[in-house]
Amino acid sequence: MGQDVRSPRGPRCIALVGPFQSGKTTLLEAILARTGAIPRVGSVEAGTSVGDASPEARRHKMGVGLTAATTSFMGDSYTFIDCPGSVEFAHDMRTAIPAVDAAVVVCEADERKLPQLQIILRELEDLGVPRFLFLNKIDRANKRIRETLATLQPASRIPLVLRQIPIWNDDLIAGFVDLALERAFIYREHKASEVVALEGGDLDREKEARFSMLEKLADHDDALLHGAGHSLGLIGFRVRGAQYYPLPWVVKSRSRREL
Repeated sequence: MGQDVRSPRGPRCIALVGPFQSGKTTLLEAILARTGAIPRVGSVEAGTSVGDASPEARRHKMGVGLTAATTSFMGDSYTFIDCPGSVEFAHDMRTAIPAVDAAVVVCEADERKLPQLQIILRELEDLGVPRFLFLNKIDRANKRIRETLATLQPASRIPLVLRQIPIWNDDLIAGFVDLALERAFIYREHKASEVVALEGGDLDREKEARFSMLEKLADHDDALLHGAGHSLGLIGFRVRGAQYYPLPWVVKSRSRREL
């Protein structure tokens, strides 16, 4: 048998940042539960979450300091740093982000929170920290995904690019399409997502959204539209290099939102 000569990549440290009450601690709970680090998802409201566990945080039901939690996924170790969103504790976030490998910016389609989102993105941009936007609470949004992206754009000096689009089953989100990988995934309860073939309207939306993604990337690098530029590696490099952002969405919607 051949020997695996791949170099060990070591642990990764990811900061969860975002405006006040955007859902960072709830996202951490979901990540820990789905990767098997905890047996079930806790709740901030019930005082059973891994994050916001100090007496003061429990009392106010909000983060008042940093929370670190480690899990593993596909053989790699990840330590997540849950940073408080209140401006009163912004110094905690500023202490953590220079040392992390990347940041997940949890946000929502709320124009009132754009000023704080802008401050957070500017600090990450200035430090050169790779970052991803996680669009939360889409069940409360009254805009389509692309319209929401346009709403958030003023907070970023760098163009925002969709990386994933939802797959709908009637009024519920059944899965998502990864535009860079050109793969569709359907969620399965307590199991790994299933890769499925795209067809019909989902296939049409994927092609349109992928073309839009490549077109926007090509505005900054023409090579992405030629030859090797279509390779996933180039697209992934641009994302990891913090020049462009995938924009995932959270699976909480109970009303249909067309892309």
